[in-house]
Amino acid sequence: MNSQAWHYCETVLPLVSRTFALNIKALRGDMYRSVLLSYLWCRIIDTVEDAPAFPLARKQIALRAFAEWIESEMCGEELSRWVNTLTELDGEANELDLVAHSNDVASCFKALPSPMTEAVVPSIATMARGMAQYQERPHLGRTEYLRDEEDLDRYCYYVAGTVGELLTALFLAHGKISETRMEVLKQHAVSFGLGLQLTNITKDVPIDLSRGWCYVPTTMMQQVGITTESLRTLAPENLATTLVPPMIQKAHGHLKDALQYVLAIPRRWRSIRLFCIWPLWMAMETLALLAQPGFEHKRGLSPKISRKQVATIVGRSSLMFWSNRFLERDFQRLSRLIERGLPVQSSGVR
Repeated sequence: MNSQAWHYCETVLPLVSRTFALNIKALRGDMYRSVLLSYLWCRIIDTVEDAPAFPLARKQIALRAFAEWIESEMCGEELSRWVNTLTELDGEANELDLVAHSNDVASCFKALPSPMTEAVVPSIATMARGMAQYQERPHLGRTEYLRDEEDLDRYCYYVAGTVGELLTALFLAHGKISETRMEVLKQHAVSFGLGLQLTNITKDVPIDLSRGWCYVPTTMMQQVGITTESLRTLAPENLATTLVPPMIQKAHGHLKDALQYVLAIPRRWRSIRLFCIWPLWMAMETLALLAQPGFEHKRGLSPKISRKQVATIVGRSSLMFWSNRFLERDFQRLSRLIERGLPVQSSGVR
């Protein structure tokens, strides 16, 4: 593996995601390298998708071309030509720098063991094509909204469910496990990704509204008496009784499945267990925070759990990762906090 290219990949990771940079520290060896590089691929295509001023047609072409590239021989010259088509891409400086260094990511990725690259490629290609598909709805989240929960689930699948499938494929390439464990991991892989993504969408409702966006589907808005017109003037203090509770309930349902996913990971895979436990517990703590009676939502601000809570999650789980009983009991503690704070009418949403 090219040492200079690898140094860049490790250096840029915390610049494009501090949270993921924390979680990935739990991993070791080829798994660490495989997950890190997979995440950078996700950030590269996500940067293309999110570019505010880049023409939609060119986004679609670029995303589909990337999917074809990663499924092919991954020629360096071809990737360089792809990067050259994105010189007008706009966005965050660190993310644009990552796109410009796509060949460094490719160089390291191609040096991974073939079972690892073969596990990653299908999910990254599916994600890129799914993102291209949603570019056909150019005003999604702004003047055009997700229609219903099925539409929301499909959107979340492309941007996060595919990540759950990718990680599962990597874990299964890592070593042998029983058929029973394998089936549980495959069954809940998508929910693992969806639960984390839905938590992010839920906590970001106030900041999205301040930008004129909303990813809560219209059917869920209607259930709480919100129209697309009244959404624009919705006061932050009303979020706790309208848009947020059904989204908390939906995210919570997927996180319950994600717990089953974690419990199916063999105890001997300590680093992999911790890598999955940390974001799951952070998501549960976030939902518990949002569900607190009287929690004050502020337009333009995304609520975050404290550094102390993060340190507690990392510290306790590092000692107790092996105990399914401990994990189940602590998860139930957080579940009770979430359910206790939700209005009765929000129950049953999934």
